Amino acid sequence: MNYKRTKTQNDYGLRAVVLKRNKFSDGFAKLIAQCLFKDKYLKKIDLSGNFIHEHGFKTIIKTGMLENSTLVCFDARINPGFTPKVHE
Repeated sequence: MNYKRTKTQNDYGLRAVVLKRNKFSDGFAKLIAQCLFKDKYLKKIDLSGNFIHEHGFKTIIKTGMLENSTLVCFDARINPGFTPKVHE
């Protein structure tokens, strides 16, 4: 079967970022939120095992994830601010 693959908007850029088990905190969460706001390629981000509190997650969700329509997987387990509310 022969076919040509057509290039789409999402053919270039990072697809997944794994930043687990670091010592990232709420300041880093603010930077990630700004990046997610502008990103159009990223599909998965793993921030598990860091030191992000609830305030940091609120920043990521309100600033970064509301405008980002390409992100399909966000792993935030094993953080002090990870609550069932953040999980939803």
